[in-house]
Amino acid sequence: MKKILLTLTTAGVLILAGCKKESTNNNTEPPISSKDPVALSKSLKIWHASRITGTAPLPTGGAGAPVVNPPSNDVKAFAGSYAIIKPSVLSGSVAGYYIGIEGAGEYFKLDYSKPRTEGRPKVRTPKNFLHRPMDGSDSSIVVTIPANLQVPDTFCITYCAYDSIGNIGQPVTTCIIVSQLGGDASSSWLNGVWRYSADLDFNNNTTDSVIYNRWTFGESENVSYYCYTDPGGNSSVMLQFGPMSDPAFVPLGVADSVFRFKGDMALGSTGGMNYVDSFVTRNLRIDSSTCSSLVFSSETQVYHTLGGWSLTGDRLTLVYLFDEVGQEEYSAEDYLITRPDNNTLVLRFTDGSNEGVLLKKL
Repeated sequence: MKKILLTLTTAGVLILAGCKKESTNNNTEPPISSKDPVALSKSLKIWHASRITGTAPLPTGGAGAPVVNPPSNDVKAFAGSYAIIKPSVLSGSVAGYYIGIEGAGEYFKLDYSKPRTEGRPKVRTPKNFLHRPMDGSDSSIVVTIPANLQVPDTFCITYCAYDSIGNIGQPVTTCIIVSQLGGDASSSWLNGVWRYSADLDFNNNTTDSVIYNRWTFGESENVSYYCYTDPGGNSSVMLQFGPMSDPAFVPLGVADSVFRFKGDMALGSTGGMNYVDSFVTRNLRIDSSTCSSLVFSSETQVYHTLGGWSLTGDRLTLVYLFDEVGQEEYSAEDYLITRPDNNTLVLRFTDGSNEGVLLKKL
């Protein structure tokens, strides 16, 4: 199963019907609306952006400034969740955006050059269709919608792209239509906990099962460890990809392994999503092992991903919030879904790979 990078796959806007946590009806914060742009702006959060008092810098003009088009349609979003805006970059390079609401008295500076994550430990981990590293190359704008926004409501944001040398493009505007988060009767079958059970290859009609509650090979199962003895009689453990025909390399018959506890995705009735991935890895330490004394290291890892879901026809949109190192990070993906039975869900990637995953309801 190849690595699948979860990215925003549409040219326009992906709609998230989800939230970091399940919405409740007992919100005690005073209601706000688009009629008060100052209060609305102060309640918004734009991912990877800093809030600045005053007026955003003016476009610089000239041929070098980046040119972007807004999405062709207004963005639909839900109170307490996110609106994702995906402008089309027509020319130039985008290092970030200056973003604001008219009359707010402040603006946001979104800077794509800021570090987004410290990365994951460099150990072999199980395959996972949700946790993928972000490359930071997209030019999307993610707006957190406050839960206390009176709905239905519509507000518009204006943004100018800028590049790494200070050129600022012309402003474009996108309006966000906000309604109440929540599923309906037609999508209620999705509510519950689904376990990531297999990777699917539709080209070859093959299934690669995900194993739980017993030790299995690590992700690089073709990696072998060998005992190497040099002409002087000294021996050491070597790592080798694939078979080794040299008689100086004797296979040790050991491999890195994984014991997986969970790969469970909970889809809430109000559009929230919570994915838990937990496992123990056991890896041979070639830096401290000898042929006669093998040293292994083990590590327990638990990853949580919060986000949300939206179902439109046979297309499921999942948006993820990564907080593995205490920082927010987003990613979104569309899947074509089929429902073989009440307890089985097939998600087919829409990236052209003709691959997907199978989930079983717990």
